[in-house]
Amino acid sequence: MTLPCDVKRLALKKAVRRLALLFISEAFVLSVVYMYREDFLDRPVKSVAVICFFVLLPVFLTGAYRLTRSSWKGTILDIKCITTYHYNVVSVGRKVYCKNNIILTVKKDNGVVRKINYLSSDFKTVDAELERIHVGDSVISVWGLDRLIIEPNVCCEFCGSVNPVGNDKCINCNCSLIKE
Repeated sequence: MTLPCDVKRLALKKAVRRLALLFISEAFVLSVVYMYREDFLDRPVKSVAVICFFVLLPVFLTGAYRLTRSSWKGTILDIKCITTYHYNVVSVGRKVYCKNNIILTVKKDNGVVRKINYLSSDFKTVDAELERIHVGDSVISVWGLDRLIIEPNVCCEFCGSVNPVGNDKCINCNCSLIKE
């Protein structure tokens, strides 16, 4: 799979942004730990656990752990839509809202089968996606990009619009589309 230059730039730009955010937050955490080092030295066993927690926290909050994943291709084996209900407590009582999750069971080209939370959204978006994707479609995950690319219906990585199969450029933003 060859990626167009503008898609490579987008992936690199997102990776650099994540790493910059990670370094800034790590610098903040380490400066706070340095300022309160004497308090931590009084309780060495608990302080090591607390320091490890706060040092690792920015890795997960910034999503930098995603940069350890590599690109892969696969095939959709199963599609499930799961609806969960959540409650918000507001001043006049509880407000109920629902969240729809599209769970894809994907078999990678190396034989590994994984369940992936493809989309979490409202009814209209989920219904449109369920009409667009089918069992047997090809799935591509590109390093540095968050969204899965499902073929033959090509979704633009920049603006998210769905494009016809034969297009090389997005009909909305004119950026290159990822193709095999």
